[in-house]
Amino acid sequence: MRTSDLSAADKSAVTAACQELIDDFLKPRFLPTIRPTQFNYPVDIPGKWHGTKYRFIQRYRSGFPENLGEEFDAPFAHLDRISRNRFDIQWHRHTGEWFCLHRGLTLAEAIDTLKLDGLLHPLEHWTSASSHAPRSSRRDTRGKQAWRLVARKGIAGGFCSESAD
Repeated sequence: MRTSDLSAADKSAVTAACQELIDDFLKPRFLPTIRPTQFNYPVDIPGKWHGTKYRFIQRYRSGFPENLGEEFDAPFAHLDRISRNRFDIQWHRHTGEWFCLHRGLTLAEAIDTLKLDGLLHPLEHWTSASSHAPRSSRRDTRGKQAWRLVARKGIAGGFCSESAD
């Protein structure tokens, strides 16, 4: 599907549902407060359109002295609109590749899946003030789980469609 096939009303409905997910689920759970560190640390969880794909992004700010305060975005999941009220959900691997984990969902099913599938969540970050174990040690596990899911579903190359940018 091309960008021109996405009507303003459809785009608005998807944006509203995704923004509600961000405001009511993702930010309270994965970014309740901003905790500056001497390293890169998350400062926001926005979403934005990229063609017919709505990307969920974790924005980071650098705490390193050489680039203090600079920000960058790291996408972690996106909804890929494949037809009217049908979406594929893709997961962003740390290598930069996108892999399709769920296909042909309605918008409501996609939003529920984004809440329930931990592979599609942003990384939680550990600080020395936190009593939780670092999630960074679990990143490899998340990748292995995703690869098993891709293999189990028989997704050739993991891509949902021809353009998996």
